[in-house]
Amino acid sequence: MIFISVRNNIITGIHCGETIGFENPNVSFYGSSFYEIDDTECMVGEPIDFYTDNWTRKPNSQLVKEGLKTIPDGWVLEGEEFRKLTDEELIIMGLREPPKGIKVVDGKLLYKTIDEMYNDGEIGEEEYITQKRADVEIEKERLLAMVTTSETKAKIMVSEKFDSDIKKFINDLLQVENQKGYPIDVIYPIFPTFDK
Repeated sequence: MIFISVRNNIITGIHCGETIGFENPNVSFYGSSFYEIDDTECMVGEPIDFYTDNWTRKPNSQLVKEGLKTIPDGWVLEGEEFRKLTDEELIIMGLREPPKGIKVVDGKLLYKTIDEMYNDGEIGEEEYITQKRADVEIEKERLLAMVTTSETKAKIMVSEKFDSDIKKFINDLLQVENQKGYPIDVIYPIFPTFDK
């Protein structure tokens, strides 16, 4: 026989044996009540209200609905069971601060721009200026790569105007460091169009 001991509506023990020392197990004995159960689904420390009349544990969703249990911080009720929230979910819900360089936009985690990181105080001025200079170099390399494509070289060979426009484009691109707003506010030259 399997039986539980209950004191102040809390399960205090799970016992098994032929007898519990008295004839009727469903009685009070020294402040504890004893109830015969069919299996050991009951858990020590839980209130008896967590169980049905036949000692089957109620699902967590029912316990929450009945006000017997609350959803712990950092957890969510998913179906019948609790699930720990992921770090991403905690950040999106505002329960945890996003790491440096990350922001929440429309329920998604996105990388901040270097300007946002600087404006939010996540990086200092020296790091900001260094990164802005690096960004300018990357963009210059991208634009210069457009000049060296086979198509651009062919267009230069057939059009003196395009050749002249490309040379002006390259010159203007190489001069961006001389702009008043460099490296924070840089205006890049526009790649020329090809007219036959």
